[in-house]
Formats: sequence, structure tokens, C-alpha cells
Amino acid sequence: MTCKPDGTYTSVCPRDCFGGCTLKVTIEDGKIVKVAGNKSNTNSDGYLCSKGASYHKRLYHPDRITFPMLKEKNTGEFSRISWDEALDIIARKLTDSVRDCGAESIMYMMGYGHMGKLNDYAKSFWMQLGSITSCYGSLCMAAGKTAVKYTYGTVMQNHNSDLQNARLIIVWGSNPANTNIHRMRNIKAAVKKGAKLIVIDPRVSETMIEGAVRIHPRGGTDGLLAMGIAKIMIDRNICNHDFIHKHVLGFEEYCERLKEYDLDEISAKTGIALEQINEVVDHIEENPVYAFITGSGKSRYSNGGQTERCVCILPALTGSIGVSGGGFYFSDDQNPRISWKNLPVKGYEINENIHVGKVAEALEDESSRIRLLWIEKANPLVSSPDITGMKKVMDKIDFIVTVEHFMTDTALDSDLVLPAAMFSEKDDIFSIYGDSYIQLMPKLVEPQGECKSEPEIYRLLGEKLGFDLAYLPVIDEDAINRLIKDNNINTTYEELKEKPYLYEGYNEIAYEDLVFDTPSGKIEIFSEQMKNWGKDPLPDYCESVESRYSKPELYSKYPLQLFSSHAPGMINSQFKEMKLSVKNSVPKVQVNSMDAEKRDIANGDLVGIYNDRGVIEMIADVGDMVREGEVHIYAGWGDGTGASVNVLIPGRKTDIGDATAYHDCLVEIGKV
Repeated sequence: MTCKPDGTYTSVCPRDCFGGCTLKVTIEDGKIVKVAGNKSNTNSDGYLCSKGASYHKRLYHPDRITFPMLKEKNTGEFSRISWDEALDIIARKLTDSVRDCGAESIMYMMGYGHMGKLNDYAKSFWMQLGSITSCYGSLCMAAGKTAVKYTYGTVMQNHNSDLQNARLIIVWGSNPANTNIHRMRNIKAAVKKGAKLIVIDPRVSETMIEGAVRIHPRGGTDGLLAMGIAKIMIDRNICNHDFIHKHVLGFEEYCERLKEYDLDEISAKTGIALEQINEVVDHIEENPVYAFITGSGKSRYSNGGQTERCVCILPALTGSIGVSGGGFYFSDDQNPRISWKNLPVKGYEINENIHVGKVAEALEDESSRIRLLWIEKANPLVSSPDITGMKKVMDKIDFIVTVEHFMTDTALDSDLVLPAAMFSEKDDIFSIYGDSYIQLMPKLVEPQGECKSEPEIYRLLGEKLGFDLAYLPVIDEDAINRLIKDNNINTTYEELKEKPYLYEGYNEIAYEDLVFDTPSGKIEIFSEQMKNWGKDPLPDYCESVESRYSKPELYSKYPLQLFSSHAPGMINSQFKEMKLSVKNSVPKVQVNSMDAEKRDIANGDLVGIYNDRGVIEMIADVGDMVREGEVHIYAGWGDGTGASVNVLIPGRKTDIGDATAYHDCLVEIGKV
């Protein structure tokens, strides 16, 4: 039975992505048969990646979980049970845990496999149960975002289409060819018009198109390279001192700081010749107004926040802020924040006291008191650091419930797996970090099999436990309209069915009024807010905590620096089942040809990548795609492949922002 008559409907991609693509979804004979781009969004502009275009196939994929599945303890095999049985089991387990060990013995983990604003509906359930345990922090871009916020006040960017007005584009620590196709097509259009492209990345990324200037710093030294660029710019007197005087705080202090750094040492530690650093400055001198795109790749080190601080101030030095053809691109927070506000008035406080990147370490000491673990929109046995430790603590927990679409590694390690409704099988509302639109994903078809949305699961479970269902409403048009009204957004469900809503205060040229929401009202090179994290108010460089310089003894044993990036054809661990990328069809490790020769490794060999934390096996991709002394693996592998990079990565926090430092990791490789 279909929810909507045959036809074409407006929707949005719900993934954790910069795109926020508006979609046209076609229904025929009660099934979704096509998903295409929709030009009503000026950012996505009718374009769509292969993942979005495959939604109708993923929706009806034969491997999808469509019934509740309970694991038999003795055999480890899953068998189908009814929803009544599943809900009764969960209600009993929750009640017993609260009675015997207190609500803190229950842990709730939610990831961002789905980015809808109804994600926090869950709180209306858990706050009625008790003071359960949960997580804080970020697995993603919080270090960089905190740095940008402290520097500029509000995190915002020019519209992607304005890239076509740039004469120079610098992309640093970002790979929009894989992660932001709308930005990439505008970069290509600008280059076609004659713009110069500089890409700064430890490896040869897909963004390094023909003609691009390629800069490959040693991983974790991006901040030092940025300080070198700033030092040369100041020495060569190519800064916009009028702009700096009016709109920048801390320039003089930063000039003094830079005097402490020697350019030859910067060159040696970053691995970038002074000639190359000067070449970047030459291009900036020729085009002082330039588009500066920075991503979270460089901020996923333990020094990631200060790294982003060093990098993000560069366009301010030439006044390339608040102008067309220039600007600073990281993410966009111009639209109002939307949150679920229908929370229990007298609800319990949720104890968010475990960092999301250090769950294994935290539960190693506390696993005896965590009796029940609930996981939704997440796959921690693939995407979290320290997978070996994570599995060890999960195996000690009495009962694990996972809400999922497919039998992931995490689902397989659970006791009860609940089938989740997917794209177009439920209503939700979205505002993504890549643009300032607010969009509706309407329920268009009935869920496959017995799949249910998370709000429906919580409401049914709330009925079993006698909770106040006024806080667990049925999600329909009325509920979405209430959410919109509660957040003072000037639109309605009915209007969003036709097209996305663009916030009235949106400005295509970020900071055009040169007003900065910082304590001083200026761009803050010197930021007192950094003291909140015990860090220097000035941008500074410190070596990442696991590198050749910070851990020389460990480096002598594991002399290769490992880093990962988002894979083509996947979003973290999602979409593997769709096999969308020939390039990323099997797990591979990129190895420099010099490192491979030293280890007698040939292209295509099966190799082990290992350190004291574990070992994974994959195919060697030998060449010059990475620097000597470094190896690169696309993230997201796992789920039966045994090749998740996170086996090798410890749980660490970044210097600011409570993000996760995935890239501080030394390894060795060898033929299997």
C-alpha cells in the first residue's frame, strides 16, 4: 500500500553530507522507481550524486532488514520475532535495569546516519525513563567549526555559485570531488573560466584536477604551513593593512608570534620546499581577493583546532572576506537552528558524560554497570575509534538493541535488531550544514515489511511503559507544523512539499556587512575564548601527539603515518551494499612506491597494516598518490570485510571542540 498516489514529489536527501540535495521522487504502481535532482534548490541546482540517485534501489535492496531479529544466545543465530515480542523484551530489560542498577546502567548512542531534526524525539522517551548514560562530542568537524566560530563569530560561507567569480581558489584539507559535488562543479566552472586552483592535501586527491597546483604537506603540519604562508605574506608586505586595522583583532601580536618560527624549519617539518610556499604566496599577491575552501581533514588531528585557527585567518590578511569572488568556505550556519522542543517538563536529565570518540576506553572501566546499550543511526564497530576495544566492552554488556537498515557489524554484535524505516518511508525535516535551506522529507510510501520509524518505535515502547504520550506524538503533518512553529520558522509542511524554504536573512556573500559575532566585533586572530580549552589565544603550532617527532620511539617501530578520507560511493559506512564506485570496490591501502620497494610490496599484493592496537588486511595500491612515509585508506570499510581503519586508531579528543582525532596514528605494513 502506498502513502501517496503515483506521481513525482519533492523531497530531500537525509544523509550526513554538505549537499542537502533537493530531490524529485517518482512513484509508480505504489513503489519509488526514480530519484532525480530538483532545481528548486539553488545550491544543488538539480544535480545529484550516485548515492542519492540510488535511493530507490537501496530502499528495496534484498539485504535490507525488514523484521525484528533476536539473537539466540547459545548459537549466535538471529531469528525473526514479532514487534509485540520485541517491545515486551525491551520493556522488561529496561525496567529490570532501572530497578536493579539504576537508569545510568542504560546507555543510548545515536549517530548521524540520518540527519533529520526529529532525531532528538528520542529524548522525549529517555527523559521519562531516568537519568540514562549517553555521549557528548563529535566524530566529525567540531574542532574546525569551533575554531572558525572563535575567529569569525558565525560559521558562514558565500554561496557555492560565487566560486565562479573567483580568479584564485585555494582548497585546503577538503576533497569536494568526493564530499561536496556542488562545490566541485563550481570549482571546475571557475577553472574553465581561467581561475587558478591550488589544492593542499597530504595525498593526491580527486579534487586535484588537471592544472591544479598540488601541495602535499606532512599530515598534521597544516597549521605550521599556514604560519609559514602568513609569515612570508607579512615579510613581503602584501597584507591589507586598512582592512586589518578596521576588522581584525590581534594582528600585531600574531606578527610577534610568527617571529618565533624559522622558515627553513617550517619547510623541513612540513616537507614543503620554500619555493612551493612562496609560489602559494605569489598567487595570493596576484589575486588578494580569492576563494578559500577549508575542510575538516586537517582538523582531525589532536592539534586540529589550532590548525584550523592558523589556516582560517589567511584570507583575512588580504581582506578577502565579505566580497564576491573571495570568502572563506567551511560550512554554513546562517539558517535558524531547529530542535525538537516537545520535551518532558519534569523529565530526567540525560547524563552525556562519555566522549563519543572514547566510548571503548570509558566503558572498559564502566562496562559492569552498563547493562543495556541502545544504538541507532550509528555503526560504532566500523566508524568509531578503537574498534577492538569497542567490541570487547560490547561483548560484556547484557543486552544490546540496534535500530538498523542492514546487518552491519554493529547489528551482528547486538542481541536485538529492530528494522528502521528509511528514506521516504517517514516524515522528517532537515537543515543541513552545507547551505541555509530548510527542507521536508515527506512520507511517500509505506515502510518495507515491518520497518518502523524511530519515533514510532519510541511511542510504542512508551505505551508499554506507561509514559506520557503527549511527549511522544504520532509524527504527521500536524507534528511537523508544530516543530516548525516551535522554532519560529516562517513556512509550513504544505509549503515545504512544493519547494525548500530559504531563510529570509540568508546572504549569498557571507560577512558582506563586515559584522562579526565575536566578543570584539572583529575577526579575532587573538581569541580569549581559546582559554576555555586551556589553549593559547593566538594561533600556534604544536606537533600532533602520535608522529615521528612527538613519539620517536614508537615511530622507530611504526614508521608510516596513517590517515583516512571519505570514500567515493559511500558515506562513512553507508552505501557499501550498493557498490557504486569501481575505484573503491574493494578495500585498498595507498602506499608510496618508495615505501613499497623497501618492503618488497608490489601493486595488488595483499598486505597487513598494523600497530600495537591491531591489524587489518587489504590490497596494496602502490604509486605516488601519497607522500613517502604515509599511507592512506578510505574510511568506511568493515561490515564483514575486516578492513575498518578504526581497528588501528585509538580514541582521542582534539585540542578544542570535543571532536575526535582520527589521524594521529603510526603504523607499519607488510606482505601477508
